[in-house]
Amino acid sequence: MLREAFAALEEAAAAGHLSTYGIATWSGFTEGLVTVEELDRLASEDAGGSPDHQLRPVQLAVSLVEAGALKQALDGRGAISEANEREWQVFASAPLHGGELVGAAAAPTSTAKTTPPDRQGVHQPNASWAPAGRHAPPRLRRGARKESRLRQ
Repeated sequence: MLREAFAALEEAAAAGHLSTYGIATWSGFTEGLVTVEELDRLASEDAGGSPDHQLRPVQLAVSLVEAGALKQALDGRGAISEANEREWQVFASAPLHGGELVGAAAAPTSTAKTTPPDRQGVHQPNASWAPAGRHAPPRLRRGARKESRLRQ
């Protein structure tokens, strides 16, 4: 299935419809289901055997809970190091572990304080949510850009 997806994406890149494409996985790298080397090989094969394929970014879970990728990178191993060697972009997903770390730090008495009402009881490992109220970081507050421009 990955081969077919890469082939279609390489074809779209060759036609000028996109410049790069990437892959995101929650646990593919940590569980050994996929490696950067394997992705590179597949993309090269689908680019006609050329190492000049358009696969560039990879995204993986990196957080205080999912720290394996960071530990490996510090030792010069793993997906982050391998992607860096190829000059690929690396994106971290779920730095707050789907909002669970925020909930643990705030120790709310109910999920209503940290989870939008329509998502309560639904596990969302790649999603983060924060109320856009007075105590939200400036980038989440309505009018924050306007406020910061006015202060300058």
